[in-house]
Amino acid sequence: MGIDIKKPTWHNLKAYYSYHKTVLNGPKHKDRHIQNPLHEPLTRRRYNYSKVVDKDRVRIVFLNRLLEVKPEYKTLVREGKPIWCYDLRYEGLVEGSRSFSFRLAGAKNKRFTVTENYALLVPQRVFIDHIVSARIFPRTPYSQFGTVFRYDNCREMMYNNRSEDHFYLSYKEFVKLLDNDCQIKVGGLVRPRVGLFSPTRRNNRLLGKDQGKNILEKMLDTYKGKISKRDHDTLCTVVNVDVNLPLSERETGILDTFLTWCMTSDEVLFPFGLVISRETSINDGLFGKDLYTVRFGPNEYTMIHPIELEAAK
Repeated sequence: MGIDIKKPTWHNLKAYYSYHKTVLNGPKHKDRHIQNPLHEPLTRRRYNYSKVVDKDRVRIVFLNRLLEVKPEYKTLVREGKPIWCYDLRYEGLVEGSRSFSFRLAGAKNKRFTVTENYALLVPQRVFIDHIVSARIFPRTPYSQFGTVFRYDNCREMMYNNRSEDHFYLSYKEFVKLLDNDCQIKVGGLVRPRVGLFSPTRRNNRLLGKDQGKNILEKMLDTYKGKISKRDHDTLCTVVNVDVNLPLSERETGILDTFLTWCMTSDEVLFPFGLVISRETSINDGLFGKDLYTVRFGPNEYTMIHPIELEAAK
């Protein structure tokens, strides 16, 4: 169909969230559910504490979507399994995002270069269990990971391996450079990344008049003026029936048209976000934490990892 599923509409953000293994394929297909192309296995894994001191190497998990931009990096994408990365070095900005290079064990002469929006850090002292945490903080798996540019051990490694352009900088000046190059800034505008940000996460504060409505209700209300009352009543009935029940040709056509509109229309784009603050603590450097509070329209979301966002252009 040529539909861009990464367009940040309310529907795409919810339906293609990376925790979901499957998505609804539409009533015209025999297989009602298909594999979610944006599923990330890391959202269902457990990461234990490390007995190895990560002073000279750190554990990093790379998103499956890294292969979309770096298909030659198959060795880095391992279904959510962390990889020990050595000799991290800051490589500057690449398309607006901070990048870093590293090598793997046994490959001293080969370096990989990745931008921060495809990598998640698992620090030595951090234990992550998404099965348990999903009951307490649903749809916020990324907030438990760290970032290489906030973790003290990574910063020290990058400083020791800094390029000639940064050789004159002190450690304090180098850290300031890393922070200044971050694309997510307080007061800046951002957009959510489809598959990584969930609009239905629990840790958000609803400030507007629509706080009692779910996403489907909002879509139906917006769509109401585009079809007849009879078709709208049919649509409201169809979207609430059991997914396995057969639909008539008329019901199928109405539902398909509605789903296409939900995925593509600019009228249902998720609003731009304003970064309100960065959530700080004295242990940020110890655990590599880098979380933000962002207001999207009338809703304020907390504990947002920068990998869930991209700076608005």
